[in-house]
Amino acid sequence: MKVVLNIEVEELEKKLNRKIVVDDDISLTNFCEGILVSLNIDKMLSYGLVDDGYCYSNSNFDYDLYENEHRDIDNYLLKDLKLKKESSLELLCFHQQCHFEILIDVLEIVDEKTEDEFTVIDGKGYGFFNNESIYELYRILRYTKREQENLCTKIQKECLKIGFDKDLINKRIKDYFIDKEESKKPKSYILNVGLEGFNKDIKRKIIVSNNITIDDLCRIVIAAFRGDFSHLYDLKKEKDYLGEEFSDRPLYDLRLKEKQKIYVIYDFGDDWRFKVTISKIVDGYSKTEVLSGKGYGIVDDCGGVYGLYDIFYGENHDDDPDYEGWPHQDINEFDLEECNEDVRKRGEFNEF
Repeated sequence: MKVVLNIEVEELEKKLNRKIVVDDDISLTNFCEGILVSLNIDKMLSYGLVDDGYCYSNSNFDYDLYENEHRDIDNYLLKDLKLKKESSLELLCFHQQCHFEILIDVLEIVDEKTEDEFTVIDGKGYGFFNNESIYELYRILRYTKREQENLCTKIQKECLKIGFDKDLINKRIKDYFIDKEESKKPKSYILNVGLEGFNKDIKRKIIVSNNITIDDLCRIVIAAFRGDFSHLYDLKKEKDYLGEEFSDRPLYDLRLKEKQKIYVIYDFGDDWRFKVTISKIVDGYSKTEVLSGKGYGIVDDCGGVYGLYDIFYGENHDDDPDYEGWPHQDINEFDLEECNEDVRKRGEFNEF
């Protein structure tokens, strides 16, 4: 079946909307992500599709706020919703401090297949500018043309000038789904990981498979640098902290590319930052392993980079019985076998 729908961003109905045609056997995940990409949103979001008392969500979405029964969106197709003409849905989206709602109305259902699984056929407005909040977008779209010229950034001006471009949007959607399928294929990432503040002196080379979870990646990195997991941690991609709602998602959801950089942040007090560079991507799954390394690692609760510097290079008090600080440590101490054993013991990974 072919379903024709009208998509509108709440509060911007007349300025930002899409008319789309989809096959009803499209997965709900691809349906929602196609809508988001059509609006120029390609970052990882926590979202839920609300229909008839159910909330189909992609993560630890806080569906209780909406008093709907939760269902895992990955297990359903659009046809499972049994949509009819004039049916309505809501796509509720959260991205850090950004929260917005997308209104979806069924215009028509036709007993035939579409040429493509998801196609935009009409609309208005470019979409979100660089994933800014709905409030920023709303403010910009209310500007007069003179205000837009004087107050908008260069990127915003370029987006406003492009406006709605059906061909550009459909190419963006097609490329997104091709890239998504490619990212799921069995691959392994060779990672160069350095401790910020000691990048040249404390580093690790690690290989992991792309089907481990985002949480596994964080734990592998922290364990490889002697962290004991006594503090919170998170993964940062570009400017975004992903948060625990994405911790159980597979690593391939990040769509990582060679030379790309992400960060594992550990202990938001001491603020340990591990810069992870995707050195190489190879086909096939591999055993998680620390391939090489240099430097001791971190010391939990020592005060971060400055405290660690004092442990390595400060005055040696090891022979002072009255000294109550951290003992002196040789920064060059590193044992590959011991490091891998630490990862095995502290990481608790089924894949290791």
